[in-house]
Amino acid sequence: TVIHIGNHKTGTKTLQRYFFPHLRSRKFLGDPFEPGSEIEELFERIKYQDFLSYNKEIADILYNKIKLSKKIGFENNPVLISDESLATPFLGGKMTADPGIIAQRIKEIFGKVKILYMTRSQFSMLPSLYSQFVSPEFISQKDFEERIEIHMSNQLHGMMHALRFDKICKLYSNLFGKENIKVLPYEMLVNDPSSYYKEICDFIDEPYDDEFINQFINIKDHQRKTKGIVIWEKLSLKYEKIRKKFKFGRPSKLIPFLSSSKAR
Repeated sequence: TVIHIGNHKTGTKTLQRYFFPHLRSRKFLGDPFEPGSEIEELFERIKYQDFLSYNKEIADILYNKIKLSKKIGFENNPVLISDESLATPFLGGKMTADPGIIAQRIKEIFGKVKILYMTRSQFSMLPSLYSQFVSPEFISQKDFEERIEIHMSNQLHGMMHALRFDKICKLYSNLFGKENIKVLPYEMLVNDPSSYYKEICDFIDEPYDDEFINQFINIKDHQRKTKGIVIWEKLSLKYEKIRKKFKFGRPSKLIPFLSSSKAR
């Protein structure tokens, strides 16, 4: 079994939607898991329950049910599980357990598996996280600094956990063995996608050739908004508030050009 633990904002959706489902040597189980399934409940417990709420016996029962249903791979039917919030404490408005606790739970339940871990330069990850979770109308330099300071000072639940790559790598290396963890930077996916996918294939024992790799190298999902688009959204939001207050008409009625995608 290989478990892809994240990080968030490292091209995870591209992997989950376009690459992992096309693996020929292993079954892919990815987030979002099948609603109401045992594997969804198992990972919800692993990620979101605190120390007092977590019950290892229930987690083991769920794992055994998944094994009996043959959804978890065996030697002749290996599996790759992908869930980016295993290494990202704060994701989608829900607070996960400490990343160290999550790692221990994975080891207790799954045993000695392979860990696939993606990183990204903190200098580009922080603005990317900020622009995702903050509405364009609130974006300002001061607000960015304030929000980063809040997370910096929140040692227990701030998103800074996700940026401590050295500590997460050391933790997983100690638990699973250095040879069983593969760390790849997001920048490699952007600048050299061919080598990036080949590194993954080598690590998870996926046979590949250039034809197989080439079908993925130009795929990019969730591209960051340009400065022009952000400014356009900010102006649109401000105008919409004024329009509703004073009951103005929509600009597109006077200037049809504004109603088309060309405006972007």
